[in-house]
Amino acid sequence: MSRQNPGTGGDQDSLPEPTVSRLPLYLRCLDRLYEAGSPSIDSVTLAKMAGVAAHNLRKDLAYLGNLGVRGSGYDVGPLREKITRILGADQEWKIVICGVGNLGTAFANYLSRSKERFVLDALFDNNVNRIGERVAGVTVSPIETLPEVISGNGSYLGIITTPPEVAFDISRRLVSSGVRSMLNFAPVHIDLGEGTMVRNVDVGLHLLMLSYHEML
Repeated sequence: MSRQNPGTGGDQDSLPEPTVSRLPLYLRCLDRLYEAGSPSIDSVTLAKMAGVAAHNLRKDLAYLGNLGVRGSGYDVGPLREKITRILGADQEWKIVICGVGNLGTAFANYLSRSKERFVLDALFDNNVNRIGERVAGVTVSPIETLPEVISGNGSYLGIITTPPEVAFDISRRLVSSGVRSMLNFAPVHIDLGEGTMVRNVDVGLHLLMLSYHEML
C-alpha cells in the first residue's frame, strides 16, 4: 500500500531504498537539533551527525523538494516536519510482537518506554507458561488468537522474535491478519513477495561480520 509523498507529488514508494534507509537517521539528528533550539543546519554538518556522505544527504533531501537555502543550509523545523510526514512518524502505529522470549520481552519493555509513536498493543506466544502473563503492561495471548485480536483494529507493524522453524508460519499469520510490514529477528530469511515488507535482521550474521574484521 503506497502513500502520497508530500515532497515529490508522487508515490512514497518511488523514493530509492537507500534514501528511505537514511531518512530515519536524518530525522533523529533533526529531532536533537530542534530540541536544542537550532534554527538551521548546513548539509556537511548534518551529514556528519548522521554518519553519511554529504553528497548522499544532499541527493536524498533533493527528492523531498527544494528545502535548502544556498548559504544558510536547511531550516530544521520544516525539514523535520517533512521527513516526519514521509516516514509516517506523525501517526500512531500499533506494534504486535510474536514470540515473548528474552528478545521479545526486551522489545516490549523498550516500546513501553519509547517516546516515538510506536505503541505496544499485542503479544503472542505458544508457550503455555507465558500465556496470560503481563509483559510491559500487555497480556500475552495464544498465537492462535492473533487474527481475532488484531484484525481490523488499526495500523499494525509486526515484530517476529520466534525460533526459526516457526517464523515463516508466523509471518503468514500476520499477513492474513492484515499486517503487511514486519521486522524478523528469527535467524531465517523471510520473503513474502510483493505487497509486503519484511526486514530480516539476523544478529548472528552481523556478529560474524564483526568477528571477521577482528581477525584482520
